[in-house]
Amino acid sequence: MPSQFEIIRPANTTAYATGDVINSDAVTASLNLRYNLPSSAGVLSAMLTSSNPAGTPVIHLHLFSSNFTIALDNAPFDPADAVLKESYIGTIVFDTWYAFVSNKAANGKPLAPLVLPSTPIYGVLVAGGAYTPISGEVLTGSIQFA
Repeated sequence: MPSQFEIIRPANTTAYATGDVINSDAVTASLNLRYNLPSSAGVLSAMLTSSNPAGTPVIHLHLFSSNFTIALDNAPFDPADAVLKESYIGTIVFDTWYAFVSNKAANGKPLAPLVLPSTPIYGVLVAGGAYTPISGEVLTGSIQFA
């Protein structure tokens, strides 16, 4: 069963710079991506949809084995050294979008094979390049585990 998440962006069109957190308004928690699998599971596939049909941004989903406080939406993602050393798992990249009349979708690819711990995992969406969102844009994602 896939792990799913949804982010409803703030009601603004402030452009993201490379490395900015993409999140709901006033939320500083990472995405809780719980799953029920044995240890040493991997990522089979990932999908991200957007209510914004315009633009083809590069978006990174960074995965971690522990939860921590992140920056607000549109602020630079800057995890502490200890967080990276102790809990960074890897990154899924969404870089090829299929635009439709009122929305768009992308399939994500891990940058390298990802072996996941048997504990919950947490994610942070980050702009991989400049991107101008629409007000209240809704991003919905899922990860299918193997």
